[in-house]
Amino acid sequence: VSAGDVRSQSLPVMPNEEALALLRAGKPLSNVRIERLRFDGEFEHGISLNHVFLDRCVFRKVVFHGPVEMIGCTLSRVRFEREPRFEQNLSLRSCTVKRTVLGGLTIQGFARFDRTVFANGSKFAHCNFEQGAKFWEARFEDWANFVHCRFAELADLRSVTACEGLAFEHCLFQKDFLLRGTSVQKKLDFGTSHFDGLLDLSKAKLHDFVYLESIGQGPAQQFAFANAVVDRMLIKPAQLQDRLQSEQTADYETAMREYGLLKAVFQVLHRFDEEDWAYYRFKVCQRKSRPRSWKRPWTKLFQLCDLVFLDWGCGYGTNPVRAVLAALLMMLGFAVLYAIGYHHFEIDHAP
Repeated sequence: VSAGDVRSQSLPVMPNEEALALLRAGKPLSNVRIERLRFDGEFEHGISLNHVFLDRCVFRKVVFHGPVEMIGCTLSRVRFEREPRFEQNLSLRSCTVKRTVLGGLTIQGFARFDRTVFANGSKFAHCNFEQGAKFWEARFEDWANFVHCRFAELADLRSVTACEGLAFEHCLFQKDFLLRGTSVQKKLDFGTSHFDGLLDLSKAKLHDFVYLESIGQGPAQQFAFANAVVDRMLIKPAQLQDRLQSEQTADYETAMREYGLLKAVFQVLHRFDEEDWAYYRFKVCQRKSRPRSWKRPWTKLFQLCDLVFLDWGCGYGTNPVRAVLAALLMMLGFAVLYAIGYHHFEIDHAP
């Protein structure tokens, strides 16, 4: 038994009638235990709970017109039924959620789950986040599952810790989705989720397979992989073409490192044709990232030679057909010079 459970068992139990009367009047509650309370109907005022233990409570077809804030609370075996609606912000900060399925929630304000711990099969299902959601430094001690959830604004899952795996099935991300700095011990599965904005995996620590091959992509969807730690990521070059945010913003130094990461990933998976594609893009971004200026004309010359002989000539060694064609063109050029007459190019030396 954790220290938090021991502390919650020592909290005084507040009668449901008293708790409901205080909540409907907009009064804050703190350091109490509430068991089997049913939230239904409409709550005109905001709800504020501080270190409250909610045990087997039910949110059934309830509408909260004011903001709902829970700080340091514990939700154990709580049920959400008949699409509860939060018309303003919902905040569960530094809370503990156990054996709870947050299902059918419509949050019209901003949703916050900072530093909240989700344990014992807690998950999100059929939730609508209208004004963005923040899970900064949240911790999922069991498998983390998001099923049929819609994020209309920014979905911020930065620095999340998933002790098992993290899965998103049939989710819709209409804006940016940030997993920067997130740590996932097992698989990260995006299933058939759809992304319209940036999918940011920068600095993420992903220790198992990452499944991206089945996702849907909007016309403005982009990726970011800067400084990610990942070895096995299932993704296709066609999904990445012209979709790296760093490359689209002309940050070729970062794009070069990201293509280097993709090259290593494809090599580990023995997908050598895709490894060649990533290496070619790596060399292109490396060429574009080098400083050059007309004040140093040799830098412009080196760039031109790199483009003509290495890129166009042989695709940086990844396109043998192009290398053969370049060699044939060079042979043909020398043949033309010989046909014209090489004596035209002789230089008479004075005695």
